[in-house]
Amino acid sequence: MITQTPSPRLEVSLDRWQQAGLIDRAEAEAIRHFEDHLDDAPQHAERPTRRIPVVSEALGYLGGMLGVIGLVLLVTRYWPDLGTPARLAFALGTAMLLTLAGAMVPHHGEPALERLRWFMWLGATAAAGLAGGVFADGVVKTTNPSSVALAAAAAVTALSGALWWMKERPVQQATFLVGLLVTTGTLGHLWFTDGINGVLVWVVGATMLAIGVLHAIPNPFITIGIGAGGTLVGAAMSAPHSQGDSLLFFVLTAFALLTLAGLDWLIGNRRERILLTVIGGVGMFQAAPQTVAWFARDAALATGLTVFAVGASMMLLGRLPAVRPKLTLQVIGGGAVVVGAAITGAESAAFATTFGLLVAVVLIGLGTLPGNVLLSLFGCVGLLVNVPWAIGHFFPGQGRAPLLIAVSGVLIVAVAVCLSRQSRELHHQFARH
Repeated sequence: MITQTPSPRLEVSLDRWQQAGLIDRAEAEAIRHFEDHLDDAPQHAERPTRRIPVVSEALGYLGGMLGVIGLVLLVTRYWPDLGTPARLAFALGTAMLLTLAGAMVPHHGEPALERLRWFMWLGATAAAGLAGGVFADGVVKTTNPSSVALAAAAAVTALSGALWWMKERPVQQATFLVGLLVTTGTLGHLWFTDGINGVLVWVVGATMLAIGVLHAIPNPFITIGIGAGGTLVGAAMSAPHSQGDSLLFFVLTAFALLTLAGLDWLIGNRRERILLTVIGGVGMFQAAPQTVAWFARDAALATGLTVFAVGASMMLLGRLPAVRPKLTLQVIGGGAVVVGAAITGAESAAFATTFGLLVAVVLIGLGTLPGNVLLSLFGCVGLLVNVPWAIGHFFPGQGRAPLLIAVSGVLIVAVAVCLSRQSRELHHQFARH
């Protein structure tokens, strides 16, 4: 096999693109590998032909869905009149029939038929879940809804796992992973308190996340997404009990997901980084306000300084060369710095306004440095919040109104001038990310 040595010009370009944040390390290696083995690739490779028209595939799905809807409506109408044996026979028969039909689909070499197989097996999984619920309700005679949910989730997990096991079947893999999380949650709800149950779900989700990050099974993107979501759900489930510790656990979980998304040496795939950033951001949006409100009731100063420290850490983390996505970390960190300074006002308005003004001035100063223009935005926000607040606190009385109006107007004009002077740099920084 003949390989080519990448040209020095290409190496210089790849290094420059990485430093600018246009590509990451994994993408640069992929480009090098492609250029190294360019001569090995067939010059006139034929694109695979699609033997099934798109319209035919769409009609197949439409017909299948209409058939399922009609069957569900029919069963719903007569379901109360059926006994347990008839219900169980219907659910098990449907599951077996759809499983066999999917296995008989000639899928080799045709993606459309492979998707049709996944669609049939998805219906079989739903029928298996129904059979599990009927068995728990009608045969075991349980009166606990959690037991019925456990039986249904266990049936879905078992059938999905058998149909998927370590193969390229993303639908079955997703239903297996979700079913495993639901099974863990319902089982823990029967045996343990909500706090311990939440930790169990978190552990299962974290295990899935680790397996996905290591690319130990097919479709790591699906595994990472479901595992990350499982950690957030588990942390949220523990929140009703010992709220202070549980809410802090919730915030730390979301923060850990955002940090993991920024580790370029560990998460080299761009899609996986974006997925972790979105899930971690949603978790932080849900957890942070509740946590701040809980701790700020009795210790606003300590809570505000803690939020400030976390935000400053995220901003510093966003400056590291090997960390991505830098923009997300800087935005969240800058917002946390400004909010953390303001939270201290619940305990001491004098400290909050003074500290907030100092933070705003420092952010604006750092924003004048190359590559830090985003910090000046948060500095301007800090000024707009803290200057009127400081005037209102230190200059009480009706005579403060003209001063407030005048100073606010000057600040708004100053912010507008600052943004107009840095608009090109802001556009460049957002475009890079």
